[in-house]
Amino acid sequence: MAVPKALEAPLTEEIERIIRQILPQAPGMPEFPFEYGRVYLEEQKWYHVSFKRTFAEAPAVLISAEVRSGWFSPKRYAVPAVKISIPKVEVPGVSVPTVTVPTVAVPSSPAISIPTIEVPRAPTISIPGVEIPKAPTINIPTVSVPSIEISRIGRGDLRPVVRDQFRAALGDWGLFNWARNAIADGPGWVVGSFLNWLWDVMIQPQIDKVRDGINDGLRKMTGNTQAALNAYRDQIQSGVNAGLADARAKVQAALNAYRGYIQDSLNAGLGDARDKAQSALNSSRGYIQDSLNKGLLDARQKVQTAFTDFRERLQANFNETITSANRSLASFRDSSNTSLETLRASTEANINASADKLRASVEDAFNSLIPTLWTMEGMPEGVLMTPTVYRNITPTGFDILSLGKMTASYIALGVKA
Repeated sequence: MAVPKALEAPLTEEIERIIRQILPQAPGMPEFPFEYGRVYLEEQKWYHVSFKRTFAEAPAVLISAEVRSGWFSPKRYAVPAVKISIPKVEVPGVSVPTVTVPTVAVPSSPAISIPTIEVPRAPTISIPGVEIPKAPTINIPTVSVPSIEISRIGRGDLRPVVRDQFRAALGDWGLFNWARNAIADGPGWVVGSFLNWLWDVMIQPQIDKVRDGINDGLRKMTGNTQAALNAYRDQIQSGVNAGLADARAKVQAALNAYRGYIQDSLNAGLGDARDKAQSALNSSRGYIQDSLNKGLLDARQKVQTAFTDFRERLQANFNETITSANRSLASFRDSSNTSLETLRASTEANINASADKLRASVEDAFNSLIPTLWTMEGMPEGVLMTPTVYRNITPTGFDILSLGKMTASYIALGVKA
């Protein structure tokens, strides 16, 4: 197979510097060696081009020939902005219901009419026990912090985009649009394929690495926030329930003791009144009967007053306990909402700042790619490149089909041997 004539490749160092600027740079990322060259082909036949170095495996090769020329102006490629919005989490309010202490009514004192000289035996008064309702158990709902995940940023097929730009640059040829398409589709498809390859091999892994790092940080931050909220909720719930149970037990014990004291005092007083009444009745029945009825009425009113006063004090103490519990729950809810809002605002600002930097870097790389290709080829800016037919790409070289008296430029990008 014929060997083509190698031509001098001007500005090799400048071309290498430009390509290094296009390729993404990141810690730990391998360096991709490349080779740029130009050959002159005389006859219409296959030629074999040998690389100046040997690659570890078959490299990616971009070839163009300087046969025909035309003019076009590439459109700028703008990478879409990334907008991330984290939903706000609202902690529901928890209200402890107010417990009403029932009113205890002392039975009315009966009017006593002494039918005979014998005073009736004083009845034993039994005051019914008052059972305070069981203290309610407060169950504060668990606050769930939402999981935040950044979706994968990808690309579409750039080959039809570049192909359409080539067609638009050549203009409308009317009936000869088929010829315009034949001229534009080749370089458009080659350049678009190269852009696809650059994205998949160089840019997409770096975008995925940044996205995975941000997602790992968000998952750790969400887990720590969830654990702290749950621990704080459990502490508040345990304290409120223990306080309600203790208050109810103390109130019940005090009520039972006060009831026994009143009952014993009333029965003792009634027995003593009966004896004195019987003695007085023997001398003056009518006077004794009036005095006894007045004494029973007065005793009943005093007992009722004592019960009413005790109930009001008990109700006030219990309401104060409930009010304090509600204030604690409201403080917990407000603190949780403030913390979640701060977390949401900080996370959104950090993610959008990272996305802006990534978007600007990708946009600058794409907008400078096509003019850079002209510089790499050693061609005037705006000259239309012509695709070539090639085959058998190996780590040491490739075959190219000559159309007759043409100069071909190639770029090989691969893995270092």
